[in-house]
Amino acid sequence: MKNRLYLVLSALYLILAFVPITLAQDWTQWHLPEGAKARLGKGLVGPVRYSPDGTRLAVAGGIGIQLYDAQTGEALALFTEHSIAFRSIAFCPLDGTVLAGTGSDHSIYLWDVGTGRRLRKLEGHTDWVSSVGFSPDGTLLVSGSKDETVRIWDVQTGRHLRTYAAHKEWVHSVAFSPNGELVASGSLGDPVHLWDPETGKQVRKLQADESWIYSVDFSPNGTVLAAAGLDGPIYLWNVATGKRLRTLEGHTDQVNSVSFSPDGKMLASGGEAGTWGGDGFIRLWDVQTGRQLETFDGHIHGVHDVSFHPNGKTLVSVGGYDRTIRFWDVLKRSNHHALKGHDSPVHVVAFSPDGQMLASGSSDGVICLWDVQTHQLLKTFEEHQEYVISMAFISDGRMLLSGDEEGVICLWHTQTHRLLNTYNEHKGKEIYSGSFSPDGEILAVRGFNNPNNPNNPNNPNIHLFDDHTSNHFGTLQGHTHLVHCVSFSHNSELLASVDSAGTIRLWDVRTSEQLRAIKDHQFYPRTLSLSPDSTMLAMADCSIRLWEVQTGRQLGILKGYEDDVYSVCFHPDSKMLASGNSEGVIRLWDVQTGRRIRKLIGNTTGDVYSISFSPDGKILASGDEDGVIRLWNVGTDDYIDTLEGWTGSVGSVAFSPDGQTLATGGREGFIRLWDVRTNSPLGTLWGQTGWVISSVAFSPDGQLIAGESGDTIFLWNAGTGRQVSRLKGPTSWRSTSSIDSVSFSPNGKRIASGCNDKTIRLWDVETGKHFVTLKGHTDIVNSISFSPDGKRLASGGHDKTIRLWDIETGRHLTTLQGHTDVVNSISFSPDGKRIASGCNDKTIRLWDIETGRHFATLQGHTDIVNSVDFSPDGKRIASGSHDKSIRLWDVETAEHLHTLEGHNWYVNSVSFCPDGATLASGSEDGTVLLWDVPIKE
Repeated sequence: MKNRLYLVLSALYLILAFVPITLAQDWTQWHLPEGAKARLGKGLVGPVRYSPDGTRLAVAGGIGIQLYDAQTGEALALFTEHSIAFRSIAFCPLDGTVLAGTGSDHSIYLWDVGTGRRLRKLEGHTDWVSSVGFSPDGTLLVSGSKDETVRIWDVQTGRHLRTYAAHKEWVHSVAFSPNGELVASGSLGDPVHLWDPETGKQVRKLQADESWIYSVDFSPNGTVLAAAGLDGPIYLWNVATGKRLRTLEGHTDQVNSVSFSPDGKMLASGGEAGTWGGDGFIRLWDVQTGRQLETFDGHIHGVHDVSFHPNGKTLVSVGGYDRTIRFWDVLKRSNHHALKGHDSPVHVVAFSPDGQMLASGSSDGVICLWDVQTHQLLKTFEEHQEYVISMAFISDGRMLLSGDEEGVICLWHTQTHRLLNTYNEHKGKEIYSGSFSPDGEILAVRGFNNPNNPNNPNNPNIHLFDDHTSNHFGTLQGHTHLVHCVSFSHNSELLASVDSAGTIRLWDVRTSEQLRAIKDHQFYPRTLSLSPDSTMLAMADCSIRLWEVQTGRQLGILKGYEDDVYSVCFHPDSKMLASGNSEGVIRLWDVQTGRRIRKLIGNTTGDVYSISFSPDGKILASGDEDGVIRLWNVGTDDYIDTLEGWTGSVGSVAFSPDGQTLATGGREGFIRLWDVRTNSPLGTLWGQTGWVISSVAFSPDGQLIAGESGDTIFLWNAGTGRQVSRLKGPTSWRSTSSIDSVSFSPNGKRIASGCNDKTIRLWDVETGKHFVTLKGHTDIVNSISFSPDGKRLASGGHDKTIRLWDIETGRHLTTLQGHTDVVNSISFSPDGKRIASGCNDKTIRLWDIETGRHFATLQGHTDIVNSVDFSPDGKRIASGSHDKSIRLWDVETAEHLHTLEGHNWYVNSVSFCPDGATLASGSEDGTVLLWDVPIKE
């Protein structure tokens, strides 16, 4: 059987070797607005819809509508109209060749899915179009809008046929009945309306206990209508009679979306979280009985949209602020995966033999395959339904073996991402630990249930299996307590095991003989590892103990942790050891001296369950309980990157002094670094999860990055990504206040921070100590800037004023008054003689520092001005606004030079590159655009 399997696999390799591979285009260059060089980030995530055949998935969002292969998750296309965010999408139900999307410009767009060509633009609504849907035959389109109307359109001609204007408030959801004879529309102030799309006449109103309806959907046979709204209940009506059938109660807050399964037997609903104490769950209901079948919990900040796959087996959901798309197995009632990577604790990571791929397995049974070079997610494998406890690359990395705690073993092809085989011989026998030998030939498992002894069901023996034939060829007997973990030597000839009593045993794999027992541990063991040269063994609990394999002699104890150590791993040269603990700290140790080499901090969110060195020893991968995998440069302890996908809104952008790196801060509480030359991500700097980073700054020498996150200023080493220090005020201050802006002094020795407690604080960068507090503002301080000579500081805020301060004395110099609303941004000219300020009053004002006189007002933006920045030569000003545009201005003449349009939501931050040739803009749409700065015409 083994030989036959090898022949089959060999033939498969030959076939696959000649299959052409199409490389995906660089999404950073897709459909850029005029003047933009690159787009960094994929933007916000909105509603999702499957194509009728289930092969495509469309995702509406901040930069357009993104089209994915539903099976592989590969990005296929981007349908976009510049400066427009999309909030509703629908495939034509006949063949899925036409896609409709509604934008923030009050219009509806139709695209050819195959070519990506825009077919037509439907205009007529006077406000946001919230929802759109095709008639069953694909000839008509219905749309609902904030302008309180519902419109019917001819798809072929784009002509507006009729308007239904009976609603009195925002129409949030519309749907055609399956036979096309009725349209249901729900609004934020009326009952649900049923009306005839041919005549435009109302058929009936469906009364609910509340009148705020966010989502409506017909059952596939058209007999039942579901509607959900503000307070949580979901209403089901008989369409023919208008009689309410039942009310589904379970959600505790607003329900954003409802969707029937293709057979009409189930209804899925997605709820809001946090606003009024909502649960943020997806709930699955039995339509016939009204019984709740399942609750899916995974999105952090609520569910924006839910949609069934046409096969009825998969449900897709979109998060509100977590920007993830999640897939759920409806039949097994489990979470498939999320496009961002892992959603559950990562318990095992493994590099391919060439170090180019990294596999990670988590407790939800998901395996992610990553490209180590680009940090991109290549594929998600979802065959396992239980904890993935072991993985091994074999055949030069062309195949991946994986095993879960239920005894299921899967064989994957890493190039085609196909599942080649599944071995179920051990399924149902609970395995507490398992490990593949490095050559992939042997599987060692422990913890089979022991049916012969009901008083002690845990079998302490270790079983060896030939992984290709699944034949059991050896039992390692000797442990008297449950075996906790096992580890193979690099040559696969030696196996180490440790039980819950702390006894370590060494075994000869070929003969199944016990070579040695070591009984020298006092605490419950967490993990162990054999060195690649098979000379040493490391085992950990709250400390790490080293033994000599040949003699069983203890070599030393590595101390430094105050809590459990969950993972240890030897460097390929056996001279270094890495360890991770329950506090998110990774330490590197010199094995010969027992000295700690360095500490890697980045997994601050929880337990580090798994760590692994790349084959060349240059990269360390770590996986933690939050499903995050981080990569580290071992030689320099640089934090390379976090493996994940979607990014949230961008609140701040800043160039490094050399212009080669861009730092962006946003809603999720971390800073992303980008290589401006290649437009590729460099790494992620973590602050405090859940806090918006609205201000980012490089030190003048480019060696440090500062960012505010909640009540703390974080300082990172810009070269390594390592956190250098945290600047915190007094406890009483931190409990009620948050920092809104930070700025380095020109010499890099000081940092100024503006806070919502109405103060500005000055900090010593070297010591991290706060040394003076500037008081004078009467409301929140949300913008600060040092003068180029470092002698003065300007601050602005909610009290509508700009204040100037003497840095040496802390004395208030003058107050600049003239703005009529919140001052959001301040920028000094390079010569220090002028200040530009951006305000909620839609204007930019220019001020003379010496006289305190306002000498020019720049008007043109149609909404709040969030950010202003002087060009390096001082001749131009860039401004970013809520109106989604960036404007360039001439400082001397106050003339408007150019408008840059391309963002689909608020522009929160603008920053000139030090060479003045590139401008970066960060937006609420979740992206950063890089622009070639236009010259004055």
